[in-house]
Amino acid sequence: MEQHTKKHARHSFYHLKNALAGLKIAMRGAFLNIKSMLALQIIYSIFYTLIEYSLFQLLLSIALKIDGYSFLNSANIGRFLITPPAIAMLLILFLTACMLTYLNACILLGGFQASLARQKLRMKDIFLHGCAKGFQRFRFKQLYVALPLFAYQILINLFFFYEICFRINPYSTFLPMLFSKLIYCIPIITFLIFIGIFAVREFFCACYWYLGDFGLRNAKKASVPLVRKNLRAVLSDIVLLNLLVVVLWFILRLLCQIIIVVVVNFFAPSDLKVAMVLSFNNTLSIALIWFVTCIGVFLNAAMMTHMFYRFSGNDVILEFHLSYAPDTPLRRIFRACGLVAAGVGVFCFLYYGIYNGALLAERPLSPVQIYCHRGLSSEAPENSLEAIDLAISSLSDGVEIDVQETKDGVVIVCHDSSLKRIAGKKINIADVTYEELKQYDISYYFSKDHEFTYIPTLEEVMSLVKGRAHLLIELKRNSASADLAAKVVGLIEQYEMEYQCSIQSADYAYLRQVNELNPDLTLGYILTTAIGNYYKNDMIDFFCVRSMFVNNTTVAKAHAQGKAVYAWTINTRAEAERMKNAQVDVIITDYPAKAREVIYRDERSSYSIIKLLRLML
Repeated sequence: MEQHTKKHARHSFYHLKNALAGLKIAMRGAFLNIKSMLALQIIYSIFYTLIEYSLFQLLLSIALKIDGYSFLNSANIGRFLITPPAIAMLLILFLTACMLTYLNACILLGGFQASLARQKLRMKDIFLHGCAKGFQRFRFKQLYVALPLFAYQILINLFFFYEICFRINPYSTFLPMLFSKLIYCIPIITFLIFIGIFAVREFFCACYWYLGDFGLRNAKKASVPLVRKNLRAVLSDIVLLNLLVVVLWFILRLLCQIIIVVVVNFFAPSDLKVAMVLSFNNTLSIALIWFVTCIGVFLNAAMMTHMFYRFSGNDVILEFHLSYAPDTPLRRIFRACGLVAAGVGVFCFLYYGIYNGALLAERPLSPVQIYCHRGLSSEAPENSLEAIDLAISSLSDGVEIDVQETKDGVVIVCHDSSLKRIAGKKINIADVTYEELKQYDISYYFSKDHEFTYIPTLEEVMSLVKGRAHLLIELKRNSASADLAAKVVGLIEQYEMEYQCSIQSADYAYLRQVNELNPDLTLGYILTTAIGNYYKNDMIDFFCVRSMFVNNTTVAKAHAQGKAVYAWTINTRAEAERMKNAQVDVIITDYPAKAREVIYRDERSSYSIIKLLRLML
């Protein structure tokens, strides 16, 4: 028995040694054009991600609007996914991913074929050759060659899917509940087993089709026996390479975390250290997963190409010829037009996504968002430009402000209808012009030593916040506010901040006016209590409820109708923890850093470097 165990161990070590040797040869032979190909792969992956993400956001917003949902969570996603709009959305995303994977495979396989044939190519040649040959052989049914590659990408990235699903917000609070239900878990596991078998069985299908110039049917027939004949070598190389990719991810993640923790520990304010580390950890994890999966696809394509030529023997001759014709003036014009179109696409994404605030809009499946109540009013006079700027700097996802009109119709940012509390003057805002109002110091109640602070206009606030954070605007009624709704909507449209602003009010008439003026704006109804079937209103997207009336049942009923729940005003850790457990969508607070600590972790730690690093791990 002992001899058998030793023999088995030696046998396993021998196969591991062979796998490492084969992997080394594969990497060395396929990397003649490594700089050009790696740069091209990263650029292509960026475009791949931008296209899929933008398309996903667009289609999801359309599907949600058709189905009457404001957002998705674990309670309603099951019903949403079986609706016709959701199914159509998934099919379009899948077909787009297949086409992008098809083109990526053509570029990578062609580049590695040239490397193995010892031909040095420029990045432009690799890209144009892959595109030209891919387009020459393209028929709709040829997209089949992308299916095993797509399945293979899912298979080799299962570890990273696990990291995203169970360790990264918001998915760590949503997907585990999905996997805990047998009705979802069993089909998912069955699907993963199926794509694993399919990916391995058709492992060389794309190679035969692209590198060997086989027809699709013959490529499928040739792949199965080649995999079966070399199954142990194929599996050992796949497992070994992707284990090395995971190790690379661990090393990069640890190094980046150490750098972030050291920088935060030495340069960040003490009250923001934990919140900043926890916030950066999510972003860092997602960015590194994206980068390492990009490198993983690149390395797996190199290994696949080398194994194909090694195992296919005399069936396929290793030779390489460029598939695109030399440059002509017309080709250069078309290429320039393509580059301009790509540049315009990237510009539009950056403009509408970042500067115009689309990426700041509340996202489906988002974690609990933290909005600062009237700006960071604990550090500066409420609703002032200083308080709003500090709120954004304090890691708030959004800022809640109050607006009303002055006597001369200027929309200003102020909560009270008079200046008594904030400026010590018995003056109603509706009775004075804005020029008169600017003369009063609203830091009166805040601190006698604070510098003079005036009431800002909504236009000034929009200029300050645009592209930086979400703006939650509460419409307040006074005697001068007849056309307040129209003016606020006009300013939002003027500054192109439709995606970056939400409007709420306790006055339902205001909300009806806003909906008539611009039905695409997100609307919220402020409730001091939560009684009755208030959540069945089709016009309302979210309800802003006093936290004492928020519980699991309240939130569940609103979520079941596709409505979000905003809770106000949460200023203690215990209340923030209760809101987190109730799964509210937005917490409105005067202390955003403390709230973020509660959202991302359960217990508070000290601020030493070791403790901060443990938070990220």
